[in-house]
Amino acid sequence: MDLGTSVELMWGLGLAEDEATLLQSLAGDEYQLRNWPLSALPNPADMQGESPVLAWISADAWDGLPAKHRTALQEWDAPLRILILDEKATDLCYEDVAEQGFLTTIRCPLRREAVQDVLFRAREIRTMYTDVISMTKEILLERELLARKTDQLQFLNRILTRASESLDPRTIMNRAREDMDMLFPVQAVQALFWRETAAGPEAELYLSPGLSAESRRHWCAYLLEQAAPIIGREVRSYTIVPLETRSQGQEGDIGGPQPAAVVAMPLRTGLTPFGLLALSSKEPVSLARDQVQTITAAVQHLALALKNALLYREVQTMADFDGLTRIHNRQSFDRRLREELARHKRYQQPISLLMLDLDHFKRINDSFGHEAGDMVLRELGRILSESMRETDIAARYGGEEFVVILPHTDESNAHTLAQRLRAAISGKIFHFHGQTFQVTVSIGISSIDAASVDLDTNLVREADQALYLAKRNGRNMVCRQADEDSLQAAGN
Repeated sequence: MDLGTSVELMWGLGLAEDEATLLQSLAGDEYQLRNWPLSALPNPADMQGESPVLAWISADAWDGLPAKHRTALQEWDAPLRILILDEKATDLCYEDVAEQGFLTTIRCPLRREAVQDVLFRAREIRTMYTDVISMTKEILLERELLARKTDQLQFLNRILTRASESLDPRTIMNRAREDMDMLFPVQAVQALFWRETAAGPEAELYLSPGLSAESRRHWCAYLLEQAAPIIGREVRSYTIVPLETRSQGQEGDIGGPQPAAVVAMPLRTGLTPFGLLALSSKEPVSLARDQVQTITAAVQHLALALKNALLYREVQTMADFDGLTRIHNRQSFDRRLREELARHKRYQQPISLLMLDLDHFKRINDSFGHEAGDMVLRELGRILSESMRETDIAARYGGEEFVVILPHTDESNAHTLAQRLRAAISGKIFHFHGQTFQVTVSIGISSIDAASVDLDTNLVREADQALYLAKRNGRNMVCRQADEDSLQAAGN
């Protein structure tokens, strides 16, 4: 408080009436004195109700105070206390004065210079006290800010470390959900990544597991809508990738997006955006400024890790997948078949192989052109991908030939699947430059039962022989090696 611009309260304790009047006069108009007579000294409630800046106490009143009153005054931190000594009283040493809780003593008769000196010293002490309090608050604030900065660095280090440990976008996002939960209650982390193609931007939507069809539709619309201004145009082609690996605390159907409860942030490397990250909560999200800064920094780290994971997957895809059909290529098929056969020998489980060949594929190229042929191959790859279980492996074997590895599948079930594939492909109507056409496939099946230890060359060779049988017998059919044996037996 500024002593020069307001009237401040002083107390007198046990002062004679003439002493109180004189003290008020010597102190000036900047102060107002309230004197408490010896017969009515303030109680603790009075001390709590008012905050005087100074308390002038006569020595007689001090000596006559009951012990509990004296203790209460000594423990009262609000005012600075001044002890008024009688004219003939013995001087007290500073240690005695300070020990009893007084700032100083002043001797009667009261003089203006002495009173003003006490008031000046009181101002100085109060100013120093205010400065110390202010410095203490600043130090505490700096300590709090430093602690928060330390927590922020630890959080960002955790985000960066855990994100850098994986090259799987789903794993990175699941870990991000766990880590972001330290800042605010994150229910799910979902994302949209896009890449430019000749036909326009294509996107992948990584969605929370367990979404209902309606929730999935709403999230797709929300993510596409949020991404459009960043991309600069709408995304019309996209695929959905479920985040199948659930992190701890991840719920099933989280419902559709509630804009107030979603923090959506662009993902960039440098100045180039490539995705959008959506952090959703159960309740509306209200973030402090430092939380926004921390999340922004964390998302920058995540963007780098996710971009590296996407690039790694792209390189891996180029090595293991066919560029046209987007299913496994021959090299990847050979490796995966060896792995599955090794697993078959170890666990004694059945395994089957389908070999498919498009019938009269050359006619399509000759009649409609290679662009139409490529369209057919792409569509066949899509049908195979969508018809397979997660454990099945579809691959382009070469040209218009495709193969499908069916682990844990005996010949009977493989035959059922093959017939379903044949029907799906033959029922597909292709549209190309105003013309329509259909295609058929021939499929050969080979199988190894649970007790067999045949080599992979036998499995492929027998499927190829069964395929040849389907071609020879009129195409658009499914044949097994056993069918060849039956025909030979009938011929004999």
